[in-house]
Amino acid sequence: MNWSMLGYFIILFTVDWKVLKFKFKGIFTYVIIVGMILIFIYPVSAPEDFIILSTIGGLGNLAEIILPIIFFYIGIKTPGIRKFALMIAFGIIIYAIGSSLVIQSVIDPLRDTYGEDIQVLIFGLFFAFKITGLTLLSVGVVNFII
Repeated sequence: MNWSMLGYFIILFTVDWKVLKFKFKGIFTYVIIVGMILIFIYPVSAPEDFIILSTIGGLGNLAEIILPIIFFYIGIKTPGIRKFALMIAFGIIIYAIGSSLVIQSVIDPLRDTYGEDIQVLIFGLFFAFKITGLTLLSVGVVNFII
């Protein structure tokens, strides 16, 4: 099971419920739940199955597209918290890029083109993007709430 999808489910539902007053009726959270269930019940018996599951997990990153859009919207409509809403949006985008780097369907073509050593660079970028995104996101959320 892709546990990061559970985090996006909680964040999307909370933002939809508390910030947007349930404007989207939880539709995006239902999409994430379906993806989580598919990943949980899909049998893995060959490397191709793992690639399929990795791609489904990558589709969970679509939630990472919706969240920045919501926070860009909040930043545009609410001048007092614009800076922090934009920090949250850009933090999510940077984090999403880092998460997407290690999807098997991304790594395989790079490995075929550049050799096995490319994995070291990819995982270094993975950590750098995730740490940067989380830092920006954390600072934005703390100030957004205050």
